[in-house]
Amino acid sequence: MTTTRNFALEVERSEQKLLRDIAEATENTGVRGVLSRIANDEQDTISQISNLCTMGNESACIQTGDLEMSNNFPLGLMDPEKIAHELHDSVEAYRFVMEMEKDIEQVYQNALNGTQNGSVREALERVLEIKKHEMQDVENMFLNANAPNENLEWGEFGNTEEFHQFGRDLY
Repeated sequence: MTTTRNFALEVERSEQKLLRDIAEATENTGVRGVLSRIANDEQDTISQISNLCTMGNESACIQTGDLEMSNNFPLGLMDPEKIAHELHDSVEAYRFVMEMEKDIEQVYQNALNGTQNGSVREALERVLEIKKHEMQDVENMFLNANAPNENLEWGEFGNTEEFHQFGRDLY
């Protein structure tokens, strides 16, 4: 048996460890920077979840048999070396993290759907709120990193060699 808080901490620590392992395995400095930064940011989520029992969510510390890590979360089965070789730039790293965040949210959602215990459901809903905020932060970082690929202006102004020509009729 475990508590909802301990279940969520195990999931988040697994995520943080995987991100750090991939960052160490990659030779790409951009990918390493993105994954290291997000792994460090993950500590904020871990701290919030650690404090669940003291933030008016005492239900997060009630022992339950409804939550089993082995049935819910395969992060430990992922190969950091293989993933590191598949990520070629920071945009791909952000996309990987966003997909992983969605998978983790699904783990929490599955746990929520799999329990009828009101206290466990309440605690999982709070964890999902924390996770959604984290996912929004990652998405915002991705949008910023991907902006040159989506907006001509970002791409043009990012090219300092052509900056002085932007908007001129050269023909």
